Amino acid sequence: MKLRRALSAAAAVSALLVAAGCSTPPWEAAQVSAKPSAAPTPTVVATPTPTPVKARVKNDLSKGVAKHTLNAGAIELKTVYYSTMPMAQWTPEEASKPLTLSLTAGFPGGYKQDIYLAELDVRMDVTGPDGPLAAPAPIVDSATVSPGYLIKKPNSYGNVFTVPELPAGAQSVTLTFTYQLLSPNKPKSKVYTKQVATDTVTVAIAS
Repeated sequence: MKLRRALSAAAAVSALLVAAGCSTPPWEAAQVSAKPSAAPTPTVVATPTPTPVKARVKNDLSKGVAKHTLNAGAIELKTVYYSTMPMAQWTPEEASKPLTLSLTAGFPGGYKQDIYLAELDVRMDVTGPDGPLAAPAPIVDSATVSPGYLIKKPNSYGNVFTVPELPAGAQSVTLTFTYQLLSPNKPKSKVYTKQVATDTVTVAIAS
């Protein structure tokens, strides 16, 4: 009887050991529960492509007329530029774009000598969206009288310059005016001094 009890007790202990060997130890269970979970997949937000902004083109005739005052030594020049053609019609394909010039001069210091325009050169530079384009030939107006055209107030010089057809894609044309002036070094003298003045006018080309 005692032997059976001893065997039963031994079997019970053995069963407990087997059960204990099949379970996870507390320290290992703690490590398993502490494993980090999988990182969430980041959300990708698409960045919209910025819409290109068209650069504003300068237009000195946006108000219809441009008036400038220039200085050439002791001489003061006053220039007026305008076009009889609406700006909307200043397109590259239009072969005749008129620009009217009115010019007069004077001596702010009160000198009595006359002032003459001996020559006027007009250079045209054309610009497109990517830079300079082929430009028309310069215009030269040389005086047909000697020593030049009298432009001292109340006299004046007037002319209409024609901008020809421009390359496709032209956005603006800049006209550079170079005025070559002659004036006697003293009243009624036949010895003249020469002065040069430069002015620019940029006109936007309609697309």
